Amino acid sequence: MRGLNRIFLIGRLGNDPRLFSTASGKSFTNLSIATHRNTQMADGESKETTDWHFVRVWGKQAETCSKHLTKGRAVSVEGYLTQYVQQKGDGEAERKTSINAIRVDFLPGPNTQPTTTEAQT
Repeated sequence: MRGLNRIFLIGRLGNDPRLFSTASGKSFTNLSIATHRNTQMADGESKETTDWHFVRVWGKQAETCSKHLTKGRAVSVEGYLTQYVQQKGDGEAERKTSINAIRVDFLPGPNTQPTTTEAQT
């Protein structure tokens, strides 16, 4: 049986994306995306909770994102979850989860038009 690993997010950027390159020269950028959800409290009240998502964008799509996106811009992301191990400062390994973007849509806001970027495969 095949599994399914697909994520869809709509949220706002928490920072301006910066373009980076791997040692082999492949471009990437990291997006920090905030989404909001309502949580039911024990007293019956509803509280809005913000979740932050780490999204990695690769190649030409990363170049487009870093050139045109700014903090606060609404985006839609389609991607998949991935895990990796990162060494902490004390040398201990820490397992992290992130989203690799397949498609990033720039959602319209004041004085903007929607735009689509898609992973080049």
